[in-house]
Amino acid sequence: MTQKELNLRQKRWVEFLKDYDMIIDYHPGKANVVADALSRKTFSKLENDTVFPSLDFRSRASPFSHSPTIEEKSLHRRNHWRRPDSQKQQHQQQQNKSTEKRKPVFVKVDQLNPGTNGHTVIAKVLSSNTVLQKGRPASQHLRQTRIAECLFRDENGAILFTARNDQVELMRPGTTVILRNAKIDMFKGSMRLAVDKWGRIEVTDPANFVVKEDNNLSLI
Repeated sequence: MTQKELNLRQKRWVEFLKDYDMIIDYHPGKANVVADALSRKTFSKLENDTVFPSLDFRSRASPFSHSPTIEEKSLHRRNHWRRPDSQKQQHQQQQNKSTEKRKPVFVKVDQLNPGTNGHTVIAKVLSSNTVLQKGRPASQHLRQTRIAECLFRDENGAILFTARNDQVELMRPGTTVILRNAKIDMFKGSMRLAVDKWGRIEVTDPANFVVKEDNNLSLI
């Protein structure tokens, strides 16, 4: 070899080929006419005049007939991975569907079952009784613990709602509220409606339905 300094790749090849008794001669493309002519053959004609493309391995291995530049490689990648317009429209429609807000499905109180969650309920608060209230904290940065049981009714039934801390202020008697992502907890064998940190309580306009006084699910 005429090169004085070899890179790591060339050194590995030299170590690999030194065990073989061979002579490697380099022929430029212009001088190697036979091999170059075979690689550039594009079509072969059969007796029935049917023309088939020949096995052009170089054209199949690479879309370029010469050493490609960086700009050509980048353009080839963009064209290769470019989505058709129909696929773009389908992909855009799927993204729009995933970003659209689903309309909540409201359930009635009598449809609530033990161990379920993800409910959206609208009803009226009839009463609120504080069952736990710890003393005033020593520091203003500490939260005061409050728990109240609120009687929650709609036109089909009633259930006790367990309000905690800030929820107690929202669940005032006579207020119509919407519970989003509510769940059913069991307390001493009876159902309690609750909203944790994954849910939300919203005060809404007064309800126009007639509240049903009986059918208290928390007493079943």
